[in-house]
Amino acid sequence: MPSKFALYGLYISPSGTDAEQFSDDGWGVGGKLYTSPDFLRHGVAAGIGFEFANLMTQSTVLYDPHTLLRTEQETSQDFFRIYLGPEIGPHGHGFFRPFAGASIALHIYNIGTQLIVPDDVDPTRSIVQDLGSETRTAFGYDFTVGADLQIKHYFVEGGVRFIKSFNVPQQFGSAAAVPIHPGYFQIFIGAGNTIW
Repeated sequence: MPSKFALYGLYISPSGTDAEQFSDDGWGVGGKLYTSPDFLRHGVAAGIGFEFANLMTQSTVLYDPHTLLRTEQETSQDFFRIYLGPEIGPHGHGFFRPFAGASIALHIYNIGTQLIVPDDVDPTRSIVQDLGSETRTAFGYDFTVGADLQIKHYFVEGGVRFIKSFNVPQQFGSAAAVPIHPGYFQIFIGAGNTIW
């Protein structure tokens, strides 16, 4: 029963109005494990995976109108997901192994904000105030197509993925926030190992 494990880097880009208004392009990492039972002739596999990416890092400079004191507000939005689903394509021996898959997923969003009073002479003495962070979960799905090139039991792979989330708060911390349903387009490339 062959199983393949891979680690990969990814580039994620918001797709559609809901995502483009509240997130930016970002980079991240992921990993996955797929197993293909012998009775399925190694043509279908079931697997689980995870991904982490930063969807926004924003810095805003503010000045006090009376003292001209400069402060910086830094906001970061992170996106973590765990996905589970089938993958169709050859998982046994072979050099070129195309695949396609669909998964359901748990999506976790975290957004945090810090207020910084910088010390230009000695940055290590800057005053940092944590304005808080908030974590929300949502459900989603994805569709993936890609291929790997296998030599012996090692392989490199690449592909594209469309990701969709449901009922993500438009503005964290607001009870009246309107839910949005952001989508993302992802490109990934990685390397892995097939275990027999």
